[in-house]
Amino acid sequence: MTQKYYFVCSIGPVQDFIQTARTSQDLWFGSWLLSELSKAAAKALQGHELIFPAPQEPEDLAPRSEMDVTNKVVATISGDPQTLGEAMEKAVKTRLMELAKDSFNEAKRKGQFDRDLAEKQVAALTEFYWAAAPLEKGYEHARKRAEALLAARKNTRDFGQAQGVAGLPKSSLDGWRESVLFPSKKDAPYWMFRADKGEALSGIDLMKRWGERSGETFISTTDVAAIPFIESLDARIGKAKRMEFQEKAAALLAKYSGSGETPGTMFYVDRLAQLVEDDKRPEDFRAAYAKLRDEYDIKGEPSPYYALLLADGDNMGRTIDALTQQSQHSELSKALSAFAPEAKKIILAAGGVPVYVGGDDVLALLPLESALTC
Repeated sequence: MTQKYYFVCSIGPVQDFIQTARTSQDLWFGSWLLSELSKAAAKALQGHELIFPAPQEPEDLAPRSEMDVTNKVVATISGDPQTLGEAMEKAVKTRLMELAKDSFNEAKRKGQFDRDLAEKQVAALTEFYWAAAPLEKGYEHARKRAEALLAARKNTRDFGQAQGVAGLPKSSLDGWRESVLFPSKKDAPYWMFRADKGEALSGIDLMKRWGERSGETFISTTDVAAIPFIESLDARIGKAKRMEFQEKAAALLAKYSGSGETPGTMFYVDRLAQLVEDDKRPEDFRAAYAKLRDEYDIKGEPSPYYALLLADGDNMGRTIDALTQQSQHSELSKALSAFAPEAKKIILAAGGVPVYVGGDDVLALLPLESALTC
């Protein structure tokens, strides 16, 4: 008779991704990337009894599906845990390099960077830990044993030899990986790669900055803040006229600056003037911009503020520990999986943008006027 096990794995790094996110795009793509890696790990467990996550359909675990998965995967399995753990780790690394390739292909359209170094940094990124315990003494005994083993393994740090490259500047986001952007006397190569002036990006940073989901990058926080103003403008002058103004404002900015901006930013004169190069006379830009605003009857300016919604279920660990049967954990997992799409609907209905909704965690950006309602 084949031995059955309680199997649990953890995929990271989580804190590193959060701490090194400087833009909403970084945080959004980093969160989604971890979810994609967790889905790849969970998909490698198909044929066994998945507990966390709880996909409703096999397609839920497909790459780029709508389902968000936390970085912890739990199942009861039959067969050799070592073989399964190795297969899951391979699936995670394969998915990571697929996403890195997509991001780097997008970035390469803008200019040259050290792609070999970037890919090496990404390949060394993942933390994959797993533990298993036989079910012969019951589900709860096996669960406690495996969870204790996983915690011990995660606390047993791996200290590999540093693989630094002499003479290269460090990433300005994490401070220890080398930048993959080639040094230049001008700032142009930096903004071309969606980096601020003087901002050095590692391969990990570049992957997040250029990552896409379904062909889209994340909405700018400026665009979120501008939503109420744009809605009032559409009601007053019409959507077509408002969009035409944004297009002409972008064309005007292009005459004075090599740096592009998002559509919502076209209503913030001070932000646009900051982008104008000194030798191209910012005062001339301001005068031309004011004339364009008058032409389209643009009055006032959007609020610069937006809301950040952060929600987290209380006592989840205690709730999980209080349930002693696999069927109970499966039902809880299904409930959490059902919560996520409903939470997304509420956020979108309020004009917000979900950054991450998975398990009992929610992170979203919202216009000020709809934040409390949401």
